[in-house]
Amino acid sequence: MEGQTVKAILFDLDNTLIETSRAGAVAIQKTSELLKSSLGLDDDTVSSICDKFKLSFSGELRPISRQIHR
Repeated sequence: MEGQTVKAILFDLDNTLIETSRAGAVAIQKTSELLKSSLGLDDDTVSSICDKFKLSFSGELRPISRQIHR
């Protein structure tokens, strides 16, 4: 990239440009499997952990998304 500069960086935080929600769902599923197999956690505990993460993650994106769409 000699002589070239970065002109823009795009962050797609709400699936506007690229639909990434399926990748997130796969990541949650793989994490669930890992929590069960590595730590021996039961389904209810794993569901609770993953649900809390999803709520926390989506809550963190809302203020950023509002700022971008102004």
